[in-house]
Amino acid sequence: MHYVLRLKLKKQVLLLFGIITLSFSSFAQIGTNKYYAHQAFMVYKVLEKYHYQPQELNDELSKKIIEEYIKALDPIGLYCTKNEITELKKWDNKIDDEIKTESTAFFVEISHLFRKRLISADSINTLLTSKPFDFNEKDTLNFYSKRPQIVYAENEKALIKRWAKILKYQTLELLYTPTDNNKDPFSEDIKERLKNEKEAREKIASRNKRAIKRILEHPDGYSNFMASSYINKLTSLYDPHTSFFSASEKQNFESSVSSSELSFGFYFDENENGEIKVVNVTPGG
Repeated sequence: MHYVLRLKLKKQVLLLFGIITLSFSSFAQIGTNKYYAHQAFMVYKVLEKYHYQPQELNDELSKKIIEEYIKALDPIGLYCTKNEITELKKWDNKIDDEIKTESTAFFVEISHLFRKRLISADSINTLLTSKPFDFNEKDTLNFYSKRPQIVYAENEKALIKRWAKILKYQTLELLYTPTDNNKDPFSEDIKERLKNEKEAREKIASRNKRAIKRILEHPDGYSNFMASSYINKLTSLYDPHTSFFSASEKQNFESSVSSSELSFGFYFDENENGEIKVVNVTPGG
């Protein structure tokens, strides 16, 4: 199985984008947690050896990896509670050791938690959109253009309340989005506009359900999605131009770039001593 690392390399005064195809040994069955742990380890070794400005994988980088990973999975705090995030934070200074030793403990824990929270969110979405929203209630919803930290719900009750606000806002936003048939919905009488509440609410329910399903039933598999996101946090923290692609993402990337793109492929493998070696170089790959 081949995976791709889009790596920023240095050659003379030019910065080129190299595409490194990692061919993982078959010591672990594809799709297992051990396999994903080995992926992370192999990517780390490639970065360490071939990146033009390698960083040390230590406690400091470990903390950044877990912060960015959690932020990518739950960007506005709609899935996890504060206590669950606090529990994950115990890994702050351990991710470097997890990667170097090919441990699966962290990956297993966060994958299990996030799957559980996605299923719970799907149930909350279904429950709250099963009856009309009351827009006569006084309510507030705060938006921030920039916020250094995500504020997570204190408990399950607070999380459901947050979902209720978001769903009401999404429904209201859809009701007042201009369409070809109604270019100025704000000029319409409020009572007339709210007659479409059921249709808008059901559309929002379906939209959120699809978003959750896209992760739980990802084309590459849920575990592969989680692993790819995890490894990408490691690569992106080296620099924003370094990315990890799964097999399907590799295909999508290759089909999206022009044949005149300045790129080259490296096929890597791991020898019996655990050392990474260049197997083949593919110009334009």
